Amino acid sequence: MYKFIILILIIYSDLLAHIIDFNMFKSMVTETNKMIIYGKGKKGLCFDDEIVNHKNGHCGDYAKLLLRKLIKKGFDAEIVSIRTQNGLAHAMVEVNVENKKILLDATTNIVYRNSVLELMINPLLAKRSIGKSMFPMYSNVYFWEGVKTISFIPVIKCKTIKIFSIKSKTKFYKDHKLSIVINGTTNTYAAGYKDIPTKISIDFEKTSYLSSLLIVPYNYKNYPSSLQISCPLNNKIIYKNENITLKRGVIPINFDDKIKCKHLDITFFSFKGQNRFLLRNIYLYGK
Repeated sequence: MYKFIILILIIYSDLLAHIIDFNMFKSMVTETNKMIIYGKGKKGLCFDDEIVNHKNGHCGDYAKLLLRKLIKKGFDAEIVSIRTQNGLAHAMVEVNVENKKILLDATTNIVYRNSVLELMINPLLAKRSIGKSMFPMYSNVYFWEGVKTISFIPVIKCKTIKIFSIKSKTKFYKDHKLSIVINGTTNTYAAGYKDIPTKISIDFEKTSYLSSLLIVPYNYKNYPSSLQISCPLNNKIIYKNENITLKRGVIPINFDDKIKCKHLDITFFSFKGQNRFLLRNIYLYGK
């Protein structure tokens, strides 16, 4: 029965694969692979120009470079970190294409036709990858047979620039003005029916370069469904999404390039569930 289910999943996956332009993804992977030489890299490198200027990097650096390329082209992607039973650690990028996930590895310069979970269930699928692996130890069947843990990393986490937290000093289900409920230091929540749409402003201690934001909603039923982020320093909108869906219970926002900013304005236009200002934290990453 177990083998039959796996067979059905593989057949279904193959049917979806026919609509994917694997050559395009292979070109992106190869282009990324050639940007740097595989090596130890340097701790603390975050942005593309830093990684490329250093000239060598590890799998995590390749994953950051590739993820930003995918974001620039409008793909839904995230970094996947894998550890094996024998102590190997590797990072790749999984991209969602037409409701099918495929795994891209810029370090080994190959494209898998399947998702990371499919490869874990059936390691033999690794033999169907596109391209000749530069480092078989990170891509062969034995690697996938020995997977111990996987971690999905929805945002490019560089240094934490700021953590914006919100607290309701009274019962959160009552209608209070935003000026009453914002605290800025406590890890709880806020509410305000009359404040939608609303804008919050976040100041940094100094001018910084942003790589990503992570918005933690109140829960999976109540979260921002439409928002806009602007940077007054650049006098432009750096992000806008009118149809937000949660990803692994949070709202990850990655930028395809570093954003120079000292102050952010985040405008929330609507919320899913209860249409009021209701969330927990906003994490800002960069340097």
